[in-house]
Amino acid sequence: MNEWPIDPEKETRLFLPLQWKDEDENQVCFVRYDVERSLLKIVDDENVIVHMINPLDVIGVTVEIRLLQESNITSEKSEDLSRIVVHNQEPITNHLIPVDSQAHAVLHLYTYPKSIKSSSFFCSKNNKVNCPCADYTPGTGPRVACPFSFPVAPAHDFEALNDLVQAIRKVAHLKKRDPKKSYLVLINPNSGIKKADQCWKSIAQPMLEKEAGISMTVRRTSFGGHATQLILDEGPDLTGKYAAILCLGGDGLLYEVVQGLQQRDDFEQVLDHVALGILGCGTSNGLAKSITFDAKEHHSLLESTFLIARGRTLKVDLSRYQVSNKIYYSFLTFTWAMIADVDIDSEMIRCLGFLRIDIWGAFCAARMRRYRGRLSYLPLGDINSQMPSLNDSPPSNWKVIEDDIIILWASHVTHAAESTYSSPPSRLGSGVFQIMLVHGKHVSRMSMVSILLGLDSGSHAQHKDVKFIDCVAYRLEPLESGSYNDLDGEVIESGPIQAEIVPKALAVFGGKNEQV
Repeated sequence: MNEWPIDPEKETRLFLPLQWKDEDENQVCFVRYDVERSLLKIVDDENVIVHMINPLDVIGVTVEIRLLQESNITSEKSEDLSRIVVHNQEPITNHLIPVDSQAHAVLHLYTYPKSIKSSSFFCSKNNKVNCPCADYTPGTGPRVACPFSFPVAPAHDFEALNDLVQAIRKVAHLKKRDPKKSYLVLINPNSGIKKADQCWKSIAQPMLEKEAGISMTVRRTSFGGHATQLILDEGPDLTGKYAAILCLGGDGLLYEVVQGLQQRDDFEQVLDHVALGILGCGTSNGLAKSITFDAKEHHSLLESTFLIARGRTLKVDLSRYQVSNKIYYSFLTFTWAMIADVDIDSEMIRCLGFLRIDIWGAFCAARMRRYRGRLSYLPLGDINSQMPSLNDSPPSNWKVIEDDIIILWASHVTHAAESTYSSPPSRLGSGVFQIMLVHGKHVSRMSMVSILLGLDSGSHAQHKDVKFIDCVAYRLEPLESGSYNDLDGEVIESGPIQAEIVPKALAVFGGKNEQV
Protein backbone atom coordinates (compact mmCIF):
# COMPACT_ATOMS: atom_id res chain seq x y z
CA MET A 1 0.00 0.00 0.00
CA ASN A 2 1.36 3.45 -0.87
CA GLU A 3 2.06 6.03 1.82
CA TRP A 4 1.67 9.76 1.23
CA PRO A 5 4.92 11.34 2.44
CA ILE A 6 3.60 14.90 2.75
CA ASP A 7 3.40 16.43 6.24
CA PRO A 8 -0.03 18.18 6.48
CA GLU A 9 1.68 21.18 8.08
CA LYS A 10 4.00 21.53 5.05
CA GLU A 11 1.45 21.13 2.28
CA THR A 12 1.73 23.19 -0.88
CA ARG A 13 -1.13 25.66 -1.20
CA LEU A 14 -2.54 25.60 -4.71
CA PHE A 15 -5.37 27.37 -6.48
CA LEU A 16 -8.12 25.48 -8.30
CA PRO A 17 -7.70 25.15 -12.06
CA LEU A 18 -9.66 27.66 -14.09
CA GLN A 19 -12.20 25.06 -15.31
CA TRP A 20 -13.21 24.18 -11.73
CA LYS A 21 -13.67 27.65 -10.27
CA ASP A 22 -17.19 28.87 -9.63
CA GLU A 23 -16.04 32.44 -9.02
CA ASP A 24 -13.36 34.70 -10.44
CA GLU A 25 -11.18 34.87 -7.31
CA ASN A 26 -8.59 32.22 -6.55
CA GLN A 27 -9.84 29.31 -4.48
CA VAL A 28 -7.25 27.51 -2.36
CA CYS A 29 -6.88 23.73 -2.69
CA PHE A 30 -4.50 20.94 -1.68
CA VAL A 31 -3.44 17.62 -3.22
CA ARG A 32 -3.84 14.71 -0.81
CA TYR A 33 -3.95 10.94 -1.08
CA ASP A 34 -6.70 8.47 -0.20
CA VAL A 35 -4.63 5.48 0.91
CA GLU A 36 -7.55 3.05 1.09
CA ARG A 37 -8.76 3.82 -2.45
CA SER A 38 -5.29 4.56 -3.89
CA LEU A 39 -6.57 7.82 -5.38
CA LEU A 40 -5.30 11.37 -5.43
CA LYS A 41 -7.87 13.80 -4.12
CA ILE A 42 -8.08 17.54 -4.58
CA VAL A 43 -9.62 19.17 -1.51
CA ASP A 44 -10.50 22.78 -0.70
CA ASP A 45 -9.42 24.66 2.43
CA GLU A 46 -12.32 23.08 4.34
CA ASN A 47 -11.18 19.56 3.34
CA VAL A 48 -14.13 19.06 0.99
CA ILE A 49 -13.22 16.81 -1.95
CA VAL A 50 -13.36 18.73 -5.20
CA HIS A 51 -11.87 16.09 -7.48
CA MET A 52 -10.49 12.52 -7.57
CA ILE A 53 -7.68 11.31 -9.84
CA ASN A 54 -6.35 7.80 -10.35
CA PRO A 55 -2.55 8.23 -10.09
CA LEU A 56 -2.07 5.36 -12.53
CA ASP A 57 -3.55 7.63 -15.21
CA VAL A 58 -0.72 10.15 -14.71
CA ILE A 59 2.11 10.29 -17.27
CA GLY A 60 3.86 13.43 -16.10
CA VAL A 61 4.15 16.21 -13.54
CA THR A 62 5.80 19.51 -14.47
CA VAL A 63 6.24 22.84 -12.78
CA GLU A 64 6.16 25.95 -14.93
CA ILE A 65 7.80 29.01 -13.43
CA ARG A 66 6.49 32.17 -15.05
CA LEU A 67 8.73 35.21 -14.75
CA LEU A 68 6.89 38.48 -14.47
CA GLN A 69 9.66 40.62 -15.88
CA GLU A 70 12.48 40.16 -18.37
CA SER A 71 15.83 38.81 -17.21
CA ASN A 72 19.16 37.84 -18.69
CA ILE A 73 18.44 34.09 -18.72
CA THR A 74 17.67 32.16 -21.87
CA SER A 75 14.11 30.87 -21.69
CA GLU A 76 11.07 30.07 -23.77
CA LYS A 77 8.63 32.90 -24.47
CA SER A 78 4.93 32.66 -23.73
CA GLU A 79 3.12 35.84 -24.74
CA ASP A 80 4.74 38.60 -22.64
CA LEU A 81 6.08 36.21 -19.99
CA SER A 82 9.32 34.25 -19.79
CA ARG A 83 8.92 30.78 -18.42
CA ILE A 84 10.97 27.84 -17.19
CA VAL A 85 9.52 24.32 -17.27
CA VAL A 86 10.86 21.83 -14.74
CA HIS A 87 10.04 18.18 -15.51
CA ASN A 88 9.27 15.27 -13.23
CA GLN A 89 12.62 14.24 -11.71
CA GLU A 90 14.35 17.63 -11.83
CA PRO A 91 14.61 19.54 -8.52
CA ILE A 92 12.94 22.93 -8.31
CA THR A 93 15.23 25.49 -6.67
CA ASN A 94 15.23 29.22 -6.05
CA HIS A 95 18.39 29.43 -8.17
CA LEU A 96 16.20 28.96 -11.26
CA ILE A 97 14.75 32.43 -10.73
CA PRO A 98 16.93 35.47 -11.53
CA VAL A 99 17.33 37.88 -8.66
CA ASP A 100 15.81 40.73 -10.67
CA SER A 101 12.61 38.84 -11.45
CA GLN A 102 9.31 38.12 -9.76
CA ALA A 103 7.73 34.76 -10.48
CA HIS A 104 4.83 32.50 -9.83
CA ALA A 105 4.63 28.76 -10.40
CA VAL A 106 2.03 26.50 -11.99
CA LEU A 107 1.82 22.77 -11.28
CA HIS A 108 0.81 20.82 -14.42
CA LEU A 109 -0.58 17.33 -13.99
CA TYR A 110 -0.99 15.30 -17.20
CA THR A 111 -3.53 12.49 -16.90
CA TYR A 112 -5.18 10.10 -19.38
CA PRO A 113 -8.15 8.37 -17.73
CA LYS A 114 -10.34 5.88 -19.53
CA SER A 115 -13.49 7.62 -20.66
CA ILE A 116 -16.87 6.66 -19.29
CA LYS A 117 -18.38 6.94 -22.75
CA SER A 118 -16.72 5.60 -25.87
CA SER A 119 -16.55 9.04 -27.47
CA SER A 120 -13.20 10.85 -27.50
CA PHE A 121 -12.87 14.33 -26.08
CA PHE A 122 -10.50 16.58 -24.16
CA CYS A 123 -11.02 18.24 -20.81
CA SER A 124 -11.72 21.96 -20.95
CA LYS A 125 -13.34 24.56 -18.75
CA ASN A 126 -16.60 23.98 -20.61
CA ASN A 127 -17.06 20.24 -20.10
CA LYS A 128 -16.60 19.66 -16.39
CA VAL A 129 -19.91 17.77 -16.21
CA ASN A 130 -18.89 15.27 -18.90
CA CYS A 131 -15.28 14.87 -17.84
CA PRO A 132 -14.60 11.22 -16.86
CA CYS A 133 -12.36 12.32 -14.00
CA ALA A 134 -14.58 15.06 -12.53
CA ASP A 135 -15.94 12.63 -9.91
CA TYR A 136 -13.82 9.51 -9.91
CA THR A 137 -15.69 6.73 -11.64
CA PRO A 138 -13.57 4.09 -13.38
CA GLY A 139 -14.06 4.29 -17.12
CA THR A 140 -13.95 1.53 -19.70
CA GLY A 141 -13.71 3.55 -22.90
CA PRO A 142 -10.69 4.87 -24.77
CA ARG A 143 -8.28 7.05 -22.83
CA VAL A 144 -8.66 10.81 -23.15
CA ALA A 145 -6.33 13.69 -22.36
CA CYS A 146 -7.23 15.46 -19.10
CA PRO A 147 -4.48 17.93 -18.20
CA PHE A 148 -4.76 20.02 -15.03
CA SER A 149 -2.94 23.26 -14.22
CA PHE A 150 -2.83 24.38 -10.58
CA PRO A 151 -1.43 27.85 -9.91
CA VAL A 152 0.84 27.66 -6.86
CA ALA A 153 0.15 30.09 -4.04
CA PRO A 154 3.09 32.43 -3.33
CA ALA A 155 5.78 30.85 -1.17
CA HIS A 156 9.27 31.73 0.04
CA ASP A 157 10.86 28.62 -1.47
CA PHE A 158 10.01 25.52 -3.48
CA GLU A 159 10.87 22.78 -0.97
CA ALA A 160 7.22 21.89 -0.33
CA LEU A 161 6.45 21.96 -4.06
CA ASN A 162 9.37 19.64 -4.70
CA ASP A 163 8.03 17.25 -2.09
CA LEU A 164 4.57 17.31 -3.70
CA VAL A 165 5.93 16.54 -7.18
CA GLN A 166 7.94 13.59 -5.86
CA ALA A 167 4.98 12.32 -3.83
CA ILE A 168 2.74 12.33 -6.92
CA ARG A 169 5.43 10.50 -8.89
CA LYS A 170 5.71 7.93 -6.13
CA VAL A 171 2.02 7.04 -5.92
CA ALA A 172 1.77 7.16 -9.75
CA HIS A 173 4.61 4.61 -10.02
CA LEU A 174 6.31 6.71 -12.70
CA LYS A 175 9.62 5.12 -13.61
CA LYS A 176 12.83 7.02 -13.01
CA ARG A 177 14.84 7.65 -16.17
CA ASP A 178 18.56 8.12 -16.65
CA PRO A 179 18.95 11.83 -17.52
CA LYS A 180 22.05 11.01 -19.58
CA LYS A 181 20.08 8.80 -21.99
CA SER A 182 17.45 9.70 -24.56
CA TYR A 183 14.95 7.64 -26.53
CA LEU A 184 15.87 6.92 -30.15
CA VAL A 185 12.77 7.53 -32.28
CA LEU A 186 12.64 5.94 -35.73
CA ILE A 187 9.88 7.20 -38.01
CA ASN A 188 8.90 5.65 -41.34
CA PRO A 189 6.93 8.44 -43.02
CA ASN A 190 5.79 6.06 -45.77
CA SER A 191 4.21 3.41 -43.53
CA GLY A 192 0.54 2.59 -44.05
CA ILE A 193 -1.37 5.65 -45.17
CA LYS A 194 1.74 7.83 -44.70
CA LYS A 195 0.64 9.61 -41.52
CA ALA A 196 3.48 8.61 -39.19
CA ASP A 197 4.94 12.12 -39.14
CA GLN A 198 1.54 13.63 -38.41
CA CYS A 199 0.90 11.10 -35.62
CA TRP A 200 4.28 11.89 -34.09
CA LYS A 201 3.80 15.66 -34.11
CA SER A 202 0.15 15.70 -33.00
CA ILE A 203 0.05 12.90 -30.40
CA ALA A 204 3.25 11.07 -29.49
CA GLN A 205 5.75 13.93 -29.35
CA PRO A 206 3.65 16.23 -27.10
CA MET A 207 2.81 13.38 -24.71
CA LEU A 208 6.36 12.06 -24.45
CA GLU A 209 8.44 15.23 -24.61
CA LYS A 210 6.27 18.00 -23.18
CA GLU A 211 4.21 16.01 -20.69
CA ALA A 212 6.37 13.03 -19.68
CA GLY A 213 9.63 14.99 -20.02
CA ILE A 214 11.47 12.37 -22.08
CA SER A 215 14.46 13.46 -24.17
CA MET A 216 14.20 12.31 -27.81
CA THR A 217 16.61 11.74 -30.70
CA VAL A 218 14.58 11.48 -33.93
CA ARG A 219 15.59 9.72 -37.15
CA ARG A 220 13.45 9.26 -40.27
CA THR A 221 13.82 6.40 -42.73
CA SER A 222 13.80 7.08 -46.45
CA PHE A 223 14.20 3.66 -48.11
CA GLY A 224 13.73 -0.05 -47.46
CA GLY A 225 16.31 -1.37 -45.00
CA HIS A 226 17.17 2.13 -43.79
CA ALA A 227 16.19 1.38 -40.18
CA THR A 228 18.57 -1.61 -40.15
CA GLN A 229 21.36 0.64 -41.36
CA LEU A 230 20.55 3.32 -38.79
CA ILE A 231 20.79 0.76 -35.99
CA LEU A 232 24.13 -0.50 -37.29
CA ASP A 233 25.46 3.05 -37.69
CA GLU A 234 24.82 3.88 -34.04
CA GLY A 235 28.22 2.51 -33.08
CA PRO A 236 29.26 0.56 -29.98
CA ASP A 237 27.77 2.97 -27.42
CA LEU A 238 24.10 2.43 -28.26
CA THR A 239 23.30 1.25 -24.72
CA GLY A 240 25.12 4.25 -23.27
CA LYS A 241 23.18 6.75 -25.37
CA TYR A 242 19.66 5.34 -25.45
CA ALA A 243 17.30 3.88 -22.87
CA ALA A 244 14.74 2.89 -25.49
CA ILE A 245 14.07 2.66 -29.22
CA LEU A 246 10.64 3.81 -30.38
CA CYS A 247 9.29 2.75 -33.78
CA LEU A 248 6.64 4.84 -35.54
CA GLY A 249 5.63 2.78 -38.54
CA GLY A 250 4.35 -0.66 -39.36
CA ASP A 251 5.61 -4.10 -38.44
CA GLY A 252 8.09 -3.78 -41.33
CA LEU A 253 9.94 -1.00 -39.50
CA LEU A 254 10.20 -3.08 -36.35
CA TYR A 255 11.36 -6.04 -38.46
CA GLU A 256 14.22 -3.91 -39.82
CA VAL A 257 15.15 -2.77 -36.32
CA VAL A 258 15.26 -6.33 -34.95
CA GLN A 259 17.38 -7.53 -37.88
CA GLY A 260 19.72 -4.57 -37.36
CA LEU A 261 20.08 -5.36 -33.66
CA GLN A 262 20.76 -9.01 -34.52
CA GLN A 263 23.73 -8.01 -36.67
CA ARG A 264 25.35 -6.00 -33.89
CA ASP A 265 28.11 -7.51 -31.75
CA ASP A 266 26.31 -6.25 -28.63
CA PHE A 267 22.94 -7.77 -29.59
CA GLU A 268 22.34 -9.48 -26.25
CA GLN A 269 23.52 -6.45 -24.26
CA VAL A 270 21.13 -4.19 -26.17
CA LEU A 271 18.23 -6.57 -25.49
CA ASP A 272 19.10 -6.47 -21.77
CA HIS A 273 19.34 -2.68 -21.47
CA VAL A 274 17.22 -1.06 -24.18
CA ALA A 275 13.42 -1.26 -24.26
CA LEU A 276 11.37 -1.12 -27.46
CA GLY A 277 8.28 1.02 -27.88
CA ILE A 278 5.88 0.36 -30.74
CA LEU A 279 3.62 3.10 -32.08
CA GLY A 280 1.66 1.43 -34.87
CA CYS A 281 1.31 3.66 -37.94
CA GLY A 282 1.35 0.95 -40.59
CA THR A 283 -1.17 -1.31 -42.28
CA SER A 284 -1.15 -4.22 -39.82
CA ASN A 285 0.47 -3.18 -36.50
CA GLY A 286 0.28 -6.69 -35.08
CA LEU A 287 2.70 -6.33 -32.15
CA ALA A 288 1.29 -2.92 -31.15
CA LYS A 289 -2.20 -4.44 -31.02
CA SER A 290 -0.98 -7.51 -29.10
CA ILE A 291 0.61 -5.24 -26.48
CA THR A 292 -2.49 -3.07 -25.93
CA PHE A 293 -4.67 -6.20 -25.92
CA ASP A 294 -2.48 -7.77 -23.22
CA ALA A 295 -2.63 -4.52 -21.23
CA LYS A 296 -6.45 -4.48 -21.49
CA GLU A 297 -6.32 -1.12 -23.24
CA HIS A 298 -8.27 0.10 -26.22
CA HIS A 299 -6.03 0.13 -29.26
CA SER A 300 -4.94 3.47 -30.67
CA LEU A 301 -1.78 5.51 -31.00
CA LEU A 302 -2.75 7.42 -27.85
CA GLU A 303 -2.98 4.24 -25.76
CA SER A 304 0.36 2.97 -27.13
CA THR A 305 1.98 6.31 -26.33
CA PHE A 306 0.42 6.25 -22.85
CA LEU A 307 2.06 2.88 -22.11
CA ILE A 308 5.44 4.23 -23.22
CA ALA A 309 5.05 7.40 -21.15
CA ARG A 310 4.16 5.34 -18.07
CA GLY A 311 7.51 3.57 -18.50
CA ARG A 312 6.54 0.08 -17.42
CA THR A 313 8.00 -2.79 -19.47
CA LEU A 314 7.32 -6.48 -19.90
CA LYS A 315 9.43 -9.19 -21.43
CA VAL A 316 8.11 -10.80 -24.60
CA ASP A 317 9.41 -13.73 -26.61
CA LEU A 318 11.48 -13.64 -29.75
CA SER A 319 11.98 -16.62 -32.00
CA ARG A 320 15.14 -17.66 -33.80
CA TYR A 321 14.72 -18.89 -37.38
CA GLN A 322 17.23 -20.77 -39.48
CA VAL A 323 16.89 -21.08 -43.24
CA SER A 324 19.77 -22.49 -45.33
CA ASN A 325 22.78 -20.69 -43.80
CA LYS A 326 21.08 -17.56 -42.48
CA ILE A 327 19.59 -16.68 -39.09
CA TYR A 328 16.61 -14.37 -38.50
CA TYR A 329 14.92 -13.19 -35.32
CA SER A 330 11.15 -12.79 -35.28
CA PHE A 331 8.85 -10.86 -32.95
CA LEU A 332 5.49 -11.68 -34.56
CA THR A 333 4.52 -14.62 -36.76
CA PHE A 334 5.65 -17.01 -39.46
CA THR A 335 3.22 -18.24 -42.08
CA TRP A 336 3.27 -20.48 -45.13
CA ALA A 337 0.60 -21.51 -47.66
CA MET A 338 -2.68 -19.53 -47.88
CA ILE A 339 -2.01 -16.76 -45.32
CA ALA A 340 1.45 -16.14 -46.78
CA ASP A 341 -0.04 -15.99 -50.27
CA VAL A 342 -2.62 -13.45 -49.09
CA ASP A 343 -0.05 -11.32 -47.28
CA ILE A 344 2.58 -11.23 -50.02
CA ASP A 345 0.61 -11.41 -53.26
CA SER A 346 -1.82 -8.69 -52.13
CA GLU A 347 1.07 -6.20 -52.11
CA MET A 348 0.17 -5.40 -55.70
CA ILE A 349 -2.99 -3.69 -54.40
CA ARG A 350 -1.33 -2.14 -51.33
CA CYS A 351 -2.96 1.20 -52.18
CA LEU A 352 -6.22 -0.23 -50.78
CA GLY A 353 -4.78 -0.47 -47.27
CA PHE A 354 -5.94 -3.38 -45.11
CA LEU A 355 -8.84 -3.98 -47.50
CA ARG A 356 -6.31 -5.68 -49.76
CA ILE A 357 -6.13 -8.55 -47.26
CA ASP A 358 -9.91 -9.16 -47.42
CA ILE A 359 -9.98 -9.06 -51.21
CA TRP A 360 -7.06 -11.42 -51.66
CA GLY A 361 -8.32 -13.67 -48.89
CA ALA A 362 -11.61 -14.16 -50.75
CA PHE A 363 -9.66 -14.98 -53.91
CA CYS A 364 -7.44 -17.53 -52.14
CA ALA A 365 -10.43 -19.16 -50.43
CA ALA A 366 -12.10 -19.61 -53.81
CA ARG A 367 -8.87 -20.94 -55.32
CA MET A 368 -8.36 -23.27 -52.33
CA ARG A 369 -4.78 -24.22 -53.07
CA ARG A 370 -3.11 -26.88 -50.92
CA TYR A 371 0.64 -27.27 -50.49
CA ARG A 372 2.28 -30.55 -49.61
CA GLY A 373 4.51 -30.09 -46.58
CA ARG A 374 6.02 -31.79 -43.56
CA LEU A 375 5.72 -30.15 -40.12
CA SER A 376 7.95 -31.47 -37.33
CA TYR A 377 7.70 -29.99 -33.86
CA LEU A 378 9.04 -30.35 -30.33
CA PRO A 379 6.13 -30.57 -27.85
CA LEU A 380 6.16 -28.83 -24.49
CA GLY A 381 8.12 -30.60 -21.80
CA ASP A 382 11.31 -31.26 -23.76
CA ILE A 383 12.66 -27.73 -23.49
CA ASN A 384 16.24 -28.88 -22.77
CA SER A 385 16.54 -30.71 -26.08
CA GLN A 386 19.18 -29.39 -28.47
CA MET A 387 18.07 -27.95 -31.79
CA PRO A 388 19.13 -30.26 -34.60
CA SER A 389 20.99 -29.06 -37.64
CA LEU A 390 18.66 -28.15 -40.48
CA ASN A 391 20.45 -30.80 -42.54
CA ASP A 392 19.74 -33.58 -40.03
CA SER A 393 16.53 -35.46 -39.39
CA PRO A 394 14.48 -34.26 -36.40
CA PRO A 395 15.13 -36.16 -33.13
CA SER A 396 12.83 -39.01 -32.18
CA ASN A 397 11.01 -36.92 -29.55
CA TRP A 398 9.73 -34.55 -32.26
CA LYS A 399 6.28 -35.20 -33.68
CA VAL A 400 5.69 -35.16 -37.44
CA ILE A 401 2.69 -34.25 -39.60
CA GLU A 402 2.93 -34.66 -43.37
CA ASP A 403 -0.13 -33.61 -45.35
CA ASP A 404 -1.68 -31.16 -47.79
CA ILE A 405 -1.44 -27.89 -45.88
CA ILE A 406 -3.83 -24.99 -46.40
CA ILE A 407 -2.75 -22.75 -43.49
CA LEU A 408 0.36 -22.95 -41.32
CA TRP A 409 0.64 -19.95 -39.00
CA ALA A 410 3.11 -19.92 -36.08
CA SER A 411 2.70 -17.17 -33.46
CA HIS A 412 3.84 -16.06 -30.05
CA VAL A 413 1.57 -12.99 -30.08
CA THR A 414 -2.22 -12.83 -30.07
CA HIS A 415 -2.72 -10.54 -33.08
CA ALA A 416 -1.09 -10.63 -36.49
CA ALA A 417 -2.76 -7.30 -37.29
CA GLU A 418 -5.03 -4.74 -35.60
CA SER A 419 -8.17 -6.53 -36.76
CA THR A 420 -6.77 -10.07 -36.87
CA TYR A 421 -7.05 -12.03 -33.61
CA SER A 422 -5.07 -14.83 -35.19
CA SER A 423 -3.86 -16.73 -32.13
CA PRO A 424 -6.23 -16.63 -29.14
CA PRO A 425 -4.22 -19.26 -27.22
CA SER A 426 -1.02 -17.15 -27.32
CA ARG A 427 0.18 -15.16 -24.32
CA LEU A 428 2.98 -12.60 -24.41
CA GLY A 429 6.12 -13.98 -22.82
CA SER A 430 4.77 -17.52 -22.43
CA GLY A 431 7.78 -19.15 -24.12
CA VAL A 432 5.48 -21.13 -26.42
CA PHE A 433 4.75 -21.22 -30.14
CA GLN A 434 1.10 -21.63 -31.08
CA ILE A 435 0.93 -23.11 -34.58
CA MET A 436 -2.42 -22.78 -36.28
CA LEU A 437 -2.77 -25.65 -38.75
CA VAL A 438 -5.47 -26.31 -41.34
CA HIS A 439 -4.70 -29.35 -43.46
CA GLY A 440 -6.20 -32.27 -45.35
CA LYS A 441 -8.27 -32.81 -48.46
CA HIS A 442 -11.54 -32.89 -46.48
CA VAL A 443 -11.51 -29.11 -45.78
CA SER A 444 -14.11 -27.43 -47.98
CA ARG A 445 -14.24 -23.92 -49.43
CA MET A 446 -17.17 -23.10 -47.15
CA SER A 447 -15.12 -24.15 -44.13
CA MET A 448 -12.27 -21.92 -45.28
CA VAL A 449 -14.60 -18.96 -45.68
CA SER A 450 -15.90 -19.57 -42.15
CA ILE A 451 -12.34 -19.79 -40.78
CA LEU A 452 -11.21 -16.61 -42.49
CA LEU A 453 -14.30 -14.70 -41.35
CA GLY A 454 -13.56 -15.77 -37.78
CA LEU A 455 -10.08 -14.25 -37.72
CA ASP A 456 -11.39 -10.83 -36.64
CA SER A 457 -13.00 -12.13 -33.45
CA GLY A 458 -10.86 -15.22 -32.82
CA SER A 459 -13.85 -17.54 -33.29
CA HIS A 460 -11.87 -19.50 -35.90
CA ALA A 461 -10.02 -21.14 -32.99
CA GLN A 462 -13.18 -23.14 -32.25
CA HIS A 463 -13.66 -24.35 -35.84
CA LYS A 464 -13.55 -28.10 -36.27
CA ASP A 465 -10.96 -27.89 -39.07
CA VAL A 466 -8.54 -25.65 -37.10
CA LYS A 467 -5.87 -27.18 -34.89
CA PHE A 468 -3.54 -25.25 -32.58
CA ILE A 469 -0.26 -26.98 -31.75
CA ASP A 470 1.76 -25.68 -28.80
CA CYS A 471 5.49 -26.31 -29.01
CA VAL A 472 8.89 -24.77 -28.29
CA ALA A 473 10.51 -25.54 -31.64
CA TYR A 474 9.41 -26.66 -35.09
CA ARG A 475 10.57 -27.31 -38.63
CA LEU A 476 8.70 -26.89 -41.92
CA GLU A 477 9.84 -28.76 -45.01
CA PRO A 478 7.88 -27.69 -48.11
CA LEU A 479 7.47 -30.69 -50.38
CA GLU A 480 6.33 -28.56 -53.31
CA SER A 481 7.03 -25.01 -54.41
CA GLY A 482 4.65 -22.10 -54.90
CA SER A 483 4.17 -20.42 -51.54
CA TYR A 484 6.39 -18.15 -49.44
CA ASN A 485 8.29 -18.27 -46.20
CA ASP A 486 6.64 -15.17 -44.71
CA LEU A 487 8.35 -13.97 -41.53
CA ASP A 488 6.79 -10.96 -39.76
CA GLY A 489 5.24 -9.91 -43.07
CA GLU A 490 8.52 -10.10 -45.01
CA VAL A 491 9.53 -12.73 -47.58
CA ILE A 492 12.70 -14.62 -46.70
CA GLU A 493 14.52 -17.46 -48.45
CA SER A 494 12.34 -20.37 -49.56
CA GLY A 495 12.91 -23.98 -48.62
CA PRO A 496 13.17 -25.83 -45.29
CA ILE A 497 13.04 -23.61 -42.21
CA GLN A 498 13.18 -24.28 -38.49
CA ALA A 499 12.63 -22.15 -35.43
CA GLU A 500 13.04 -22.17 -31.66
CA ILE A 501 11.48 -19.88 -29.10
CA VAL A 502 13.73 -17.42 -27.24
CA PRO A 503 11.71 -16.80 -24.05
CA LYS A 504 11.32 -13.28 -22.62
CA ALA A 505 14.15 -11.93 -24.75
CA LEU A 506 12.80 -8.47 -25.57
CA ALA A 507 11.62 -5.70 -23.22
CA VAL A 508 8.71 -3.69 -24.63
CA PHE A 509 6.69 -0.90 -23.06
CA GLY A 510 3.41 -2.41 -21.91
CA GLY A 511 1.81 -4.55 -19.25
CA LYS A 512 -1.36 -3.99 -17.27
CA ASN A 513 -1.64 -0.52 -15.76
CA GLU A 514 -2.16 -1.52 -12.15
CA GLN A 515 -0.70 -1.08 -8.67
CA VAL A 516 2.60 -2.91 -8.11
